[in-house]
Amino acid sequence: MDMNTETLQHIENQALTAAAKKVYTDDKGQQFLIGDDVQPYHRNWQADDVITTSTLSSIVTYIKSGMDARKHVLIHVVSPTEVKLIGDLDEYGEREELMVAEPTNDDIRWGRYYDRESMNILLQSSFKSTSDGTTTDDRDAIIQFIGNLVQDNNSVHVQDDGVTQSANIRQGVANQAEAKVPNPVLLKPYRTFTEVDQPESHFIFRINADMAAALFEADGGAWRQVAINNVKKYLNNELADLTDVDSKVTILG
Repeated sequence: MDMNTETLQHIENQALTAAAKKVYTDDKGQQFLIGDDVQPYHRNWQADDVITTSTLSSIVTYIKSGMDARKHVLIHVVSPTEVKLIGDLDEYGEREELMVAEPTNDDIRWGRYYDRESMNILLQSSFKSTSDGTTTDDRDAIIQFIGNLVQDNNSVHVQDDGVTQSANIRQGVANQAEAKVPNPVLLKPYRTFTEVDQPESHFIFRINADMAAALFEADGGAWRQVAINNVKKYLNNELADLTDVDSKVTILG
């Protein structure tokens, strides 16, 4: 006999009524089973709590541990900073959420002007270097540039045509020279899970007369899809034996 969702819901409600129990939903959407006592209500196959983590490896470990008896699970790469492990669609049209992973990267405020010292620290702590030891990457070029800026009455003389900036920097021990501000720059900030390669993208670097510097995103958000693909690649590699056709894991992104 083919029973639709409405029929199954009716049977479940009848069973609860026969047991002299009711399901009560409060104003926050939380459901409780009321009978001889009051307890949170959920179907038998639903987890009580969602496991939260900051790493992709935690999801891999959970799946490989065998502690979950489900025949199939779905990994949804929602964004560069959110990955969910969920169950299959049930007969009520719902999916059970099992785990949520979100990295704990420090927030970088694009477009905000940082003083010279703060920008130096930010570039060294929140950006990956791409230098191979023989060349200077754009991150190191910016660090060197802001470190050599020459102050004049607590300010920096900056020439700006709206596109290109130039400022006075130290050259050697006693000399000064006018140099162009590095622009655009190719950088690799930590913007997704540390287990995967960080997306490399272009930024506009600007300085003002107060020696403050800012970075503006200049790739139209294309890095997000690169990051999602990197996360999917990591998960596919780690779960290679479980992601074949008719297997336990499906990865979406």
